[in-house]
Order: sequence, then structure tokens, then C-alpha cells
Amino acid sequence: MGLPNLFHCGGMLLRGIGRRHVSLRAMRSVSIIFLACLVAQTAPAQEWDTDIAMLDFENEVDHYKQIGTPNEDDWPICVDDNTVPCVEGVVSITDVPNEVKAGQYALKFSYPYVNAPSPAILDSRNLLRDMISISFWIKSDNEALWVVYILDYDDAGFLATIELLPGEWTYINLTPADFEPDLMADVVKPEMDITRLDIGLAMLDATNKYFTEPGENNVYIDNFLFARQPKEIFEGDYVVDGTTVVEDRPLSIRGDVIVRNGGDLTFASTRLDIEGNVVVENLLPEPRPQTRLLFDGGAWGFLSDYPKQYSVTVKDGSDLTFRDGVFRLRNNLEGDILDSSNLTFDAVRNATRGTTWEIHEGSTLDLLDGDFIGEFILNEGSATTVLDSQLIVFWLQCEGTFPVPITLPVGIYDEELEVDLIAAWDSPPEWDRSLSMINGGDVFWTLNVLPFCEADVVDSTLKAVGVSYWEPFNGMTSVTGLLPEITYDTLEFRTTNSLVTLTNTSVETWNLYTAGIMTLNVTDSLIGEAIAFDDTEIIFNNSELDGSGGHLGSRENGIVRFNGGNVAADIRSYDLSQLFLNDTTVEGNIYASDDAVVTLENTVHTGRVFLFDNAVVIEDPQP
Repeated sequence: MGLPNLFHCGGMLLRGIGRRHVSLRAMRSVSIIFLACLVAQTAPAQEWDTDIAMLDFENEVDHYKQIGTPNEDDWPICVDDNTVPCVEGVVSITDVPNEVKAGQYALKFSYPYVNAPSPAILDSRNLLRDMISISFWIKSDNEALWVVYILDYDDAGFLATIELLPGEWTYINLTPADFEPDLMADVVKPEMDITRLDIGLAMLDATNKYFTEPGENNVYIDNFLFARQPKEIFEGDYVVDGTTVVEDRPLSIRGDVIVRNGGDLTFASTRLDIEGNVVVENLLPEPRPQTRLLFDGGAWGFLSDYPKQYSVTVKDGSDLTFRDGVFRLRNNLEGDILDSSNLTFDAVRNATRGTTWEIHEGSTLDLLDGDFIGEFILNEGSATTVLDSQLIVFWLQCEGTFPVPITLPVGIYDEELEVDLIAAWDSPPEWDRSLSMINGGDVFWTLNVLPFCEADVVDSTLKAVGVSYWEPFNGMTSVTGLLPEITYDTLEFRTTNSLVTLTNTSVETWNLYTAGIMTLNVTDSLIGEAIAFDDTEIIFNNSELDGSGGHLGSRENGIVRFNGGNVAADIRSYDLSQLFLNDTTVEGNIYASDDAVVTLENTVHTGRVFLFDNAVVIEDPQP
């Protein structure tokens, strides 16, 4: 394999960025050391898209050491398919003085010399779009020719080479003009277009393959810096009312984005941040013109200070489309598609992990050619189409009686794509919803049991069952011994107003929700998520919440009491709600906003605390 083919391996590596797995095809020529934060940040994800992003390896040293541990769950660092030897390397942080250029720490990458392609360092966090330059210090124990490899949205590859002399620190400053096209890539472009650059880059030693004598090399990297074209700041609400607007500048909107009354707004191939709500609506009487918001190419950041601070609402027959770009979040985001409106994801590559989209009666959802690591709640009377897409979580809303037993499809595992592929499937015509799927992969089915639901699920696998308890008049009910990952021959799960029967069906996670005026007692159970709404109370005794379904939360005037056990999830308390933890271990972060109160009594908390507005956290209150 010549050097161009070896460079091309970096392109195949990058095509796995943002996906849950790297395909075997992408691993055949180069094994990976996955460094999730090579050039990202020591702060949370909101720092991805600053104009200058600097990594000096001075903070969170333990985090970077962990990244170098072999056999990461989601990113195999070395796959041997018997065509080439399997070469592994080690990523660590060093504080040895002659291995550090500035400050106290630097990145160290150690790998063996064998007659095989080199392992690579892969960054999958930093957005390269609008790049001005990439700079860093680098030193190699031995003479080496290193390659920096970047992909764009169209799978065109670009590479820059670095010559390293043994034992000498070299300052590298790469601009777009320093990158040459990869002639072996799927798509070849004569030059780099910085408006089309994707997330992440790969770095590898191109000379490693040509060393026939066994040995080892160490490479040290320090002060890694990205510089981008700055975004313009738009303060206040960005409103398009009845007009057509195309916005193509890098932009940060610090307010709501509102498109209404036949307005048509397109963010065209731009780097965008929104710190506010998104509303697409039409308040005009019938007949009314189409109202549309289109994110067409680029990178779209939805930034909030705490989970679910902002939301997306599309109503009145309007349309919201995300096409050919990268979706980024700082915190969880919720969206509602109402009143015969439409939501479309088309060729969106970084998915919507942390988003929940509810498709209401009469509205439609189209998932086309992309990866969607998000949750989609399908109400009765909605229509959903899936084409060439994967990594999807569907919540099926049950508010009445299903006329037929539900049987959910399980696909055949595709070894190359590493997905459980459903070639073609349509929901039964008796369902009061339409769900059609062609080449849908890794689809996870969940059931949301609302009041007055009667459902019979047979011969199926459910990622989660969410049970909503609703009592309007001071009701009280209990649940005991609810455990996950059990296949039930027959289970009748009853509330005071719902009945779900599971036949030869497994449930991975149980989630509990309360509304109205009631108390729910949970004993000897392992729960994935629990949230108290309205004026309800949930009391946990000798139970655990593992976060497999979400978080432990309270909203409105809800109250949660967790006595004993363990909470391996985030705590989220909003509005006027209260959350009490007694003799409990909490491993996640605590988020509280508005006038919420979180009380920790005899409780060990290992996460961080984020407070907004008038929220408070009280530790070990005095009697």
C-alpha cells in the first residue's frame, strides 16, 4: 500500500466520527487510538465553537489518561480482520520536563514500529468549519513523517504532511492552503472549502509501515489551538414575519428565532448558534401560506445553560427541515410538532443525542439518510417515514386501546454497517398511526403508557416502558419489584386506569411519571427514569435509579423523596418543585432552576451542582 492509500485510511477513520461504532471497513487499514478531546476543551461542549479553542493539557489530566485505556465501549481501538497485523498505541498525559513544551503537561502518544499501518489519534469533538488555522507543538523521538487528515461534508479528504526531526520540538501552523486533496478519497476536490469542513481530524505516522525492524516511537503534542472565522452577534429575537430571508453569515443569535405568517427563513451553509427558543407558526386565517424554517448545510448549535431550558415548536401546518449538516447541543432540547406540521432530518450526520421530538396527531416526521441518536415520540394519528437512517429511539404513545396486539420488528444484523437492519416494514393498518421504514438500522422501540392505555405487546423487545400515573383526586398507588432486562412470559402491568400486557417480551428499562394529584410508592425496584409533575409525590424506598432512561426529576409542584439506595443519574428539579434525598448516593450532576429546592441529607454526591434563578441546594439541613 503506497502513501496515498495510507493517507486515505485517515479519511475512512473520519467517516466514523459521530457514529456509535466505527465500521470494520473503516478499520481494515488503520487501527485507532480514540482521543475524544485532542483539540476540544477543558470546559463543557459549549466551547466547541468558540473563535479560538485552545488545549494545553493542563486541566482534567485524569480524563485524558482514561481516553487512552484500551477497549473503550463505543470505540474499539484496534480491530484485526486478518489482513494486516493489529497495531495498538497508548495515549497518556506526561509531566516529564523534557516531554513538555509549555506549562506542566503535554499529550504523549506511544506506538510500536512494525511492518503495518500506524495507529492514529482521532479527534471527534472540534468543529473545523470556518477554520483559519490549526497550530500546535510536536516532538518525535525518531525521525517521522506525520499526516494531518480532514474530511468535509461531502466526504472529500484533505491532508497535510509534517516532517519531524528526532528529539526536536517543531511548531506547526496549518492553514487551509497547506492541505492537499486526497486523490484516493470517495470525492476529490481541487482545494479545501472551509465552509464545508466537518467535525474532527486524524493524525498518524505515515512512515511506520516502512520500518521492518521492531521498535517504538513516542510523539509529544502541546498547546493545540484552532482559530476560526468569528461569528457575528445578533442580540434579541430574530423574527421573520411574512417575508423570505436567506442568512449565510456565521451567526450567534442570543434570543428566540421566530418564523411566522408565511415567512420563509433559510440558514444557508452557515455556522450558527441559537441561545433561545425556536418557533415556526402561522397566525393568519385560512387559507394561509406555508411557513418554513430551513437549516440547509452547516453546523447548528442549540445552546442552553441547563437541560430543557429552551424548546422548538412547529405548529399551524408549518415546516422545519434540517439538511446536510451537523447538529450540536449544549444541553437537552425538546421539540413539539403540532397542527399538521412537518419535521424533516435529511443527511444530518451528528445526531440529535439529547433531543426529544414529539410528533402530534396530524403531523409528520421524515428521517432521511442520516444518524439520529435521539428520541421521537409518535402520537396516534401521526405519520413517520424512515429511509436509509439508523440509531433511532421511537416512543409509541398509547392513550387508548390498540385494536391489534403490537409486534415490533427486529432486523437482521449487518456486519459491515454494524447495525440491526430493518429492510422494509410498515406498521399494521389497524394502528391509528403510520410508520414506514426502508433500511432503518439500530431502531429501539419504547412504549409510553398514558392514562386509559390498553396495549398488548407480543414477541418483542422494548428498550423502555414509560408508565404515566395520573390521578385527579389524591390517589395513592404502589409498585414493587420492578426490574429491568427481564423477558416476561406474561406480565399484566396495571395502574388504576391502564393495562399493559407483555407476552414473550423483554423490557430493558422501566420509567415512571406521575401527574395530577397523587402519591406513588416505589419499593425494591430498579428504575431508569422518574419524574414527578403537577402536585404529585414519588417516594422511593430501598430502590435504585440507574439513569438508563434519563434522570430523576421534579417539575411544577412535584415532590420526590429518595430514601436509601443509589442514584446513578442526573438530578433535575424545576419550577416550584422539591426533591429530597436521604441516605442516598448520587453519582450524577444536580441541575435546579426557578424556585426549586433540592435537599441532601446524609447523602454522598460525587457530581457537580448547577443552579439557576432562585433554585437552592441544601446539604445536611439542621433539625
